[in-house]
Amino acid sequence: MSDLAYFKDLWKEVQTLRKRISELEHDDTAMQTLALRDGIATPTTAAAIGQIYVDSGGTVRIRFSDGTVREFTTTAIVLGTESLDFSVDTNSQYLVLI
Repeated sequence: MSDLAYFKDLWKEVQTLRKRISELEHDDTAMQTLALRDGIATPTTAAAIGQIYVDSGGTVRIRFSDGTVREFTTTAIVLGTESLDFSVDTNSQYLVLI
């Protein structure tokens, strides 16, 4: 294979990868759900990582790198034909709108 043919093939591969990356970046359906295995024991702490898991009781929790575990609950408020979902951390004063 000549050097020119090699670089043409390489360029085609680069263009293919660019197209695939572009499609992933613009795919609005890429993250509509997040699947988590149910019934997980509290994970061990890991440096600089927060770990979201569902415990055996079905509660969604996050374990932070300092060992702190927080519980998340979800409630919906119906506003006419619209609804507003939010998550409340029962161990703090933060409200997260979804």
